[in-house]
Amino acid sequence: MALTNSTLKQIRTSAGGIFSAYISSVREPLTQILESGIVKPRFALVTFPMGVVGQILQDHGVDLAVNMPTAVLPPIIPWAAPYIPIPFYHVSVYGMTLLDRLIVVGGSHVFQLAMHIAAAAGSKFYYIPDLNPALWRGRLVLVNNVPGLDYPQPLPPLVQYTGPVTDLAKMEKFPSEVETWLKTVPKGSPVVYVSFGSVAYLARERVQAMVATLTSAQYHVLWALPKSQQEGLPASMPSSILVHHWIPTPRALAHPKVVAFISHCGGNSVSESMAMGVPIIGYPQFSDQPAVCQRVADAGAGVVGAKGGWVQAKDVLEVVTDPAYTKRAQSIARLFKGFGGVSKAADLLEMGAKGDLALLQTPTERSLKAWFLLNGYDLLLLGVLASHLVIFTLARTAMLQSEQKPGVDTSRRPFLQFGQRYEVEKPVELPAETAAFGTVGSLRPIIRPLGCEPSSAQRARCVELRASGGYNKDKLEKEAFFTGDLFKSWQGLFKPKEVEMTEEELDAVAKREARSLAAEKALTSMKLNVLAGEDEEGVPLRRPAPIGILQTQ
Repeated sequence: MALTNSTLKQIRTSAGGIFSAYISSVREPLTQILESGIVKPRFALVTFPMGVVGQILQDHGVDLAVNMPTAVLPPIIPWAAPYIPIPFYHVSVYGMTLLDRLIVVGGSHVFQLAMHIAAAAGSKFYYIPDLNPALWRGRLVLVNNVPGLDYPQPLPPLVQYTGPVTDLAKMEKFPSEVETWLKTVPKGSPVVYVSFGSVAYLARERVQAMVATLTSAQYHVLWALPKSQQEGLPASMPSSILVHHWIPTPRALAHPKVVAFISHCGGNSVSESMAMGVPIIGYPQFSDQPAVCQRVADAGAGVVGAKGGWVQAKDVLEVVTDPAYTKRAQSIARLFKGFGGVSKAADLLEMGAKGDLALLQTPTERSLKAWFLLNGYDLLLLGVLASHLVIFTLARTAMLQSEQKPGVDTSRRPFLQFGQRYEVEKPVELPAETAAFGTVGSLRPIIRPLGCEPSSAQRARCVELRASGGYNKDKLEKEAFFTGDLFKSWQGLFKPKEVEMTEEELDAVAKREARSLAAEKALTSMKLNVLAGEDEEGVPLRRPAPIGILQTQ
């Protein structure tokens, strides 16, 4: 069984902008070792993130399990619930706004769908192999946490919570100076332990401010601060505060006088604190620390300050004086013990190495097709298409109904036949370069180029214009358009028909199109009538054309 791949090394290398170089430095040596036959592992335990290690092991036929600090790491892990925020998006599951849910829930679905499509397309995920859903399929995953500190969510059987897998019984001893100081703390006086880990750097100003804030008659302070950051300490420290460059955190948290932990909320620090039942006052600095702090606060086992914020006296007093925080932290400690720890993890690894856990694979993990169908993505697509069809149909129906104005004689349907003559009931002096033509049927009148120049003859021979465009001289003899309520524009079906207009009417109306505001205002005040024959005395019969208002193209 092999344990490999440093998470911290990956983070530092990636941040340095040489992630590809890191992959090469791991890929080549590990590949050589596996191909040389020096080591022939049948099963491997890989820490998360796996980087390229998991992919190399899979390519060489080595089965593997993954050990990770939390199951709440979307969108990398394909089985995380969509409502779990990504580590770098600082929001509580229990207080998301609409925008938060759009980003978290919507983003999770889109990202997972994209990753599965990329895998189906043959992507090798060279730079970030952890994103490949196939790499996780059927893998045993040990989560060194418990639901409750992690956001509870439905998980597949192969994802197993174990609680912490560190042996807390083998804790390092205190330095003698620390041991002596703790003995001098009066019985009943609470001690607050402070540590921001080995990576975060506290500037001189922040160290000075923390000393002033933590000086209190209500509690003592034990502070682990590297020597390189102790320059901001005053020459004379209050007797209630002890600063030391190295303090074993598990030992400090296990001490009966320690009642609270001021922390940056690193994964290990939170795990150790909860295992000892000590509540946290969290001040996250970077990376996933805000998300981890938020989970502690949501579990009721501590409070969280602003990212990169300075320690506030009110936060410390709230946790020290309110027993509810300690009670909830102790509940999580009991959960840690109940989930088995090292013993359970070892049993699961033995079963995984023997292949006993293959039956725990869920149907959605078997293939991309199964994942797509059993998660109902095909039904979702059908629903979207159906809704679009319904919306289009309703919109089209509403548009057609709006074009039938009240008072229009509909008894003479089908629509007016082409070849009838239009006139302007209320003549308006149109701007130059403007032409007005009314179409028939259910289409709105359109202002468009006339399409043919007036001739000296009494009648001009003009063909109907396309509803979707203008007159096309090259296709003059090939265009045929709607008759009645049937729109036809195919070649050879109908011959072009004549539009009756006198030369005077053409001179008044047949101008080139103008897209000016003046033309638009003038034309919208016009009312088109159609000449529908003559009465017995020869008086022209007029009735409104069954069409909507004028508009410009």
